[in-house]
Amino acid sequence: MGGGAGVGGVGGTGAGGVGGAGVGGAPNGGAGGTGTGGVASGGAGVGGDGGVGASGGAGGDTCTGTATSAGVGGGGGNGSDVVVPIAGVTVSTVAGSSMAGSADGLAGAAQFANPVNLTLDELGNIYVADFDNSRVRKIDMPLGDVSTLVATGIVRPFGITLDVSGQLYVQTDGNPTGQLSQTTGTIWFVDAATGATNPLVANIGRPRGLAALPTGALAVADVVSQTVTTLDPVGMTLTPLAGMMGCAGFVDAAGTAARFHRPYGTASLPNGDLVLADENNHRIRLVTTTGVVSTLAGDGIPGTVDGPLAGARFAFPTDVDVDAAGNIYVSDTGTHRIRRISIATGLVETVAGDGQPGFLDGPGETARFFGQEGIAVLADGSAIFVADGTGGLPGEPYHRIRRVVLP
Repeated sequence: MGGGAGVGGVGGTGAGGVGGAGVGGAPNGGAGGTGTGGVASGGAGVGGDGGVGASGGAGGDTCTGTATSAGVGGGGGNGSDVVVPIAGVTVSTVAGSSMAGSADGLAGAAQFANPVNLTLDELGNIYVADFDNSRVRKIDMPLGDVSTLVATGIVRPFGITLDVSGQLYVQTDGNPTGQLSQTTGTIWFVDAATGATNPLVANIGRPRGLAALPTGALAVADVVSQTVTTLDPVGMTLTPLAGMMGCAGFVDAAGTAARFHRPYGTASLPNGDLVLADENNHRIRLVTTTGVVSTLAGDGIPGTVDGPLAGARFAFPTDVDVDAAGNIYVSDTGTHRIRRISIATGLVETVAGDGQPGFLDGPGETARFFGQEGIAVLADGSAIFVADGTGGLPGEPYHRIRRVVLP
């Protein structure tokens, strides 16, 4: 039997009731209440096969306090997953191990401390945001030889991207003076050959996603301000693109009328538009060059459902990347899976991960990830590289860069 509906508090999150256990039934969670200045959440179904969380109540706009859209539904029982795996996928470890550290070296001899993101150059070499070490690392491929590119001067790197000319940009949570808060986010230019750093803009919030656009600008997704902006790295100016400062919610619209709830990783599509992982909305969103926001995939209920885009489900996706054909790859952090949105078929598939947290190399269907966040895909779509860290949990033995090879 479903639990009662929660009511969103001012500026907070309304929690739905927890569904009772069913025997072969559908133990649906209670519907989330309408948020008053908050974002309502649906209750989570617990127990019997086929259980799914009820839809959330109307999500409150955190700026106006009015109901704006459907809230987020709860997760289901074990039978709610619909997984369509891609056959012939293999997962292996490129570098790192269970041991946190900062040692350079080959493959498993190298150490990271919660690697959170990465990007690839044209030769397939990997640049890593080594978060807890406050370093930027480079992995020369195919040997997996790890070296340190930036060792000092930056604090907690996360976003990382290379533009079409090979210029490296890194986002850090700390500013150039080492201060660290929700507003000290800084974007740096990093010389990919020497490691020299130059801050472009500082104290701009808490950006996470960083993507190079064909125009030479950078797209910046901020999980605290709930906005997507563009940065001119020459003029060092930020221009609003979509979302309203500090306003969480879910609305498909243009410019400041659009709403996100923790817009995280983003990537540039072949046509210059953006694809974005909208973490707490459990959706993959599209943002045009003029700031028009739409939903590509996900119904807002957290879970794993492969198949047609409209009915697909994700859980706390944190990053996306795109191959040359326009296929979209998703780091679906809440399900510990890597997913693919095939543009040719309009279907969501599971690339790798069995849905359980941990570490296991091998076939894609049985492989395990723990705190995977950032991903990067080769242009031909033949391999995905994954920053598989601790998910921010202290003491966890997950400090690896993984490789997912597709047939």
